[in-house]
Amino acid sequence: MIGRGQTLRIEIPVAEEIRNDLVKLWDTTLGRVTEISNRGFLGRELKDNRNVLYLETHIRKIIGSCMLTTNLSGPKLGAFGHVATDPEFRRAGIATALCQQAVEEFRDDGGIAVLLGTHSPESGDGAAARIYYRLGWRFLAGTNVMINVSDRTSPEEFLVNYFAKVGTSTVCEGTAADRVLMTPLIVTPHDWHILDTNPPCNIHSTRYIKQNSCNGLYRQYEEIREGGKGNWFTARTADGRVVGLASAKLTGSYGCSIDGFVHNRHMDSWQDLILETINWADTQGVKNCFATVCVEDEEKVLAFEQLGFRKRRTTSTLQFGERILETVCMDNEA
Repeated sequence: MIGRGQTLRIEIPVAEEIRNDLVKLWDTTLGRVTEISNRGFLGRELKDNRNVLYLETHIRKIIGSCMLTTNLSGPKLGAFGHVATDPEFRRAGIATALCQQAVEEFRDDGGIAVLLGTHSPESGDGAAARIYYRLGWRFLAGTNVMINVSDRTSPEEFLVNYFAKVGTSTVCEGTAADRVLMTPLIVTPHDWHILDTNPPCNIHSTRYIKQNSCNGLYRQYEEIREGGKGNWFTARTADGRVVGLASAKLTGSYGCSIDGFVHNRHMDSWQDLILETINWADTQGVKNCFATVCVEDEEKVLAFEQLGFRKRRTTSTLQFGERILETVCMDNEA
C-alpha cells in the first residue's frame, strides 16, 4: 500500500495552489469542476455559510477530500459534498476517515443533522452508500439523499420533528443562507405532485417521484436569476426554518411563470409567497402571470383560483423520469 501523508482541515476561502489541486482531483474522480470551485472557494458566502474542507495528502498531492457546509442561521444543518479519492489510493479508508472526522466535529459543535446526495459516478456500485451507512447515514424515502441525524432518530422522525413547531413566517428573497436550509423542505413528502415547475428547478414531491439532488438544489434556484430573467423567494420562520419556496421566471411575450409550495403545517404562508412572485413580476413591467399546475393537485388549483387565477388553456403533460403528469395552465390575465 502506498503510504499516506497528512490530514488537513481548511476553512474556505483557500489558497490558489490548493484550489487548483482540488479541481484536478475532482475532475478526475467526479467528472466535473463543481460550483464551489468558482464561488465558494472565493469566500463569497462567508456571512451565510461555513465551508470546511477535510483533505488527505501524499507527497504534496491531495488524494482525498470531503467538504462540510454548515448554515450560520437557523437550526444547525450540514451538507456533505465533494467526497472524492484519487483512484490510485482507493480502498485505503481515506474517504471513511475524512467523513468520520467531519461528522464528529459537526456533532461536537452542536449540529443536528448532515445531508448528502449519493447520485454520483463514485456511488454507482453502492460502495459509497455502504460507507455512509456504516457512519450513520440513512436514505430519505423517495430520494437519493442520505441524512445523518445526531440524536440517531430515523429520517422520517427527524423531518416530522423538524417542522413540528408551527409559527408565523416571513417571505423574503432567497439567499445563500438558504443553501442548506431549503433541503429538508424539498425532501419532505408533499401531497401536491408538482411543487415548482419553473426550470431548472422542476421540484416534485418525493411521495411520487424520486428526488436525486441535494447540494444542487440551491444552484437550481439560483440559475433562475441568470440574466435578470427571474427570482426566487423563501418563507422562513422566526427560528430560521425554510418552510416555503417560490419562483418567478420571465418567459418572453407571454408573461411570467410563477410557482411555489410550502410545508403542510405552514399553508398560510403559500399565498404570501405567490403574491411576492406576482409583485416581482409587476416590478419587471409584466402584468400577466401564469402557473402550470398538475390536474391531480386539486387543492393547488383551488388556491390559485382564490388569488384570481383561471384555467385558460387546454391540458398538457409534463414528464418526470418515467412518469407523465397532466397539467393545466392558469393565469391572472384580466
